[in-house]
Amino acid sequence: ILAAGTKLLDTEQLKDLTYLLDNTDEQIVKCRSVDDRVEFAVKGSPKGEDPVHAADRLEFEVVLDTDLETVNEALVSAGIELVSKWSSTREFYNLDADTTANIEFVSGYGHKAEIEMLVEEGDSTAEALQQIDRLAESVGLQPATDALMGRMYNYYNQHWPEYFNTQN
Repeated sequence: ILAAGTKLLDTEQLKDLTYLLDNTDEQIVKCRSVDDRVEFAVKGSPKGEDPVHAADRLEFEVVLDTDLETVNEALVSAGIELVSKWSSTREFYNLDADTTANIEFVSGYGHKAEIEMLVEEGDSTAEALQQIDRLAESVGLQPATDALMGRMYNYYNQHWPEYFNTQN
């Protein structure tokens, strides 16, 4: 991941990425095009946690001044394996300074909602999760279990060419 980062990031961004890599055991890399912006993200979770669906994780995300193909080439040339491609549409909502929600249609998954709260290092993630749970309950959302999300994610990764860019 760091090898790809050296081709894409400035010195300060590389420091932040290195911090994430030094403090996590497993990471996932995402790059996506949103409107005319290219976003590069690395997410990592503590040892033993699910790097895809864990609530407690470190995240590095930047907007790059390049195209998606250049980012993909840097990742592949660094030896990062493509697991799957996703096609989705999202609506984003800023609920307050630290909390966002989005409703997304994902090809192969259907509709899903995500509420995310930024928690500074040293603050309680347990308290943030309680606040998110109360908010979700107040609007009628039911949480998906990690086991369900894991099964859906693994199934999608095995079948993504069938779903990518579909509308159902």
